[in-house]
Amino acid sequence: MRAEMVAGAKLARTGIPFDFGRRNGATEPDLVLRGMDLAIEVKARRLDGVQGLRDELAAALTGITPPVLVELRTDSQLLGIKADVRAKVVEKTVQRARSQNFGTAVTEVDQPWSARKRFLLHVGIRQAADLTSGSRIIVTGGFWGNEPGPHLMDVENEVLATLEDEQKLRQANTQPTILLFDAARTGMAWIRPQPVWAQRLAMRLPDTTPFVGAAVMTPTLDDPDVGISLGVRKNLSDQDRAAVDELARRLGLTGV
Repeated sequence: MRAEMVAGAKLARTGIPFDFGRRNGATEPDLVLRGMDLAIEVKARRLDGVQGLRDELAAALTGITPPVLVELRTDSQLLGIKADVRAKVVEKTVQRARSQNFGTAVTEVDQPWSARKRFLLHVGIRQAADLTSGSRIIVTGGFWGNEPGPHLMDVENEVLATLEDEQKLRQANTQPTILLFDAARTGMAWIRPQPVWAQRLAMRLPDTTPFVGAAVMTPTLDDPDVGISLGVRKNLSDQDRAAVDELARRLGLTGV
């Protein structure tokens, strides 16, 4: 809902009239643009594998005394960690914390669906003299060394996978529709420049999708506005192309 409000504010700020689509089972996109024969369907997804593991570890370590400090570090950014893998890491870490088994344990995480098939997860445990405030879990590393490519490929795949969502497809088939993906909390999507996102979306958008285009936005908490990167299908009809061009012009997008 927040993503829809951000997109609606963007439209309102540029003077584009719209209506929110009907709810309660109605097959209608989220934002219907008035007088443009065009609509926007919004998708938002939070994907951060390390953060999810951190939250589970924090809950599991509550009450363990004496307290320990746990450091999480991966050799690449993970969009997700499977539930069974997280459960094993949490169980092993709790056992080590209870026995004061300090040091670092390394777990190999296999993800055959990822652009990078195997990751290394380092879990370090150290003695903590005073943890009356603050977190027991720290995440270090943050990035993936000098190889952002595989991670951003995974993010692209998550965006494009939404094009196959059955509910989204039903909505796209009702009228010309752009899929707008809020990627602010989808891995490190925000690190890619907006023009590059637009180029990649246009390059990978399949001609067979009913969506006229796909876009990515990465709203932040310190800016009321949001940038949008839009890629469109190559085989648009003249009518759909005119509508997209008009929307891009009014939003101030270039190179569409």
